Amino acid sequence: MEGTDNVKRQDFVDNFEIIDKELKANNTSVNNVINKVENIKIADGTTSQKGIVQLEDSISSTSTIKAATPNSVKVAYDKGNEALNKANQAFQYASNGKNLIAGKVGNVSGNNTHAEIANRIQIDKNTAASNLNSKGVSANGNETLASLVSKISKITTNGFSSGETYTSKTGQGEKHEIFINVGFKPSAVVIYNYNTVKKINSLYVPSLELFLKNDFSMDVVRVTEDGFYAYETFNRPGGDVVRYICFK
Repeated sequence: MEGTDNVKRQDFVDNFEIIDKELKANNTSVNNVINKVENIKIADGTTSQKGIVQLEDSISSTSTIKAATPNSVKVAYDKGNEALNKANQAFQYASNGKNLIAGKVGNVSGNNTHAEIANRIQIDKNTAASNLNSKGVSANGNETLASLVSKISKITTNGFSSGETYTSKTGQGEKHEIFINVGFKPSAVVIYNYNTVKKINSLYVPSLELFLKNDFSMDVVRVTEDGFYAYETFNRPGGDVVRYICFK
């Protein structure tokens, strides 16, 4: 007892009973806490509420209830950087291509869009076609640039165009029609053979309805807006060089 050194046995018994009672009471409380904790239910996490989520190491998953691992985030980041680098490279190639084309076209630069550059090319084609037509060469702005350029050689400055063609090496007496393009509608056509007999084969003047021919190699049939048709006629086998002059 307090205040004396004489402790009785009953005092120890009483104290242990008190301690045991308190321990049992505390144990019940602890068990209750453990039971409550074990019965706590945490919902799965979603995009609209907090909760437990599962990690997933994937960059192709479309799940909205799983969380990405740091590794999958890194892989996705690297692929994004790779795609960006390729896009920048493609853009640079396109820009270099525009600069190259613009330098050849003129009146535009690499800062113009592809549509603007194409429009500038069409304007130049229309101008070229108009200039060709003014020189008596039939042309249209819808033709390819290569076609318009090739027609420049058909411009005549002296009111006529001349050239040569080759008759077919077919059998004697055979006959077929060919077309010769001179880039304008001829007012008169002269066909002559120079290599052999040096004589005029055919003279054709549509406006006068004049048609003279010498039965040898080629006869004019009719004229068109950009040339004339002729028949090859043969009194002997084998091909020949035939020259022509077309007057405007």
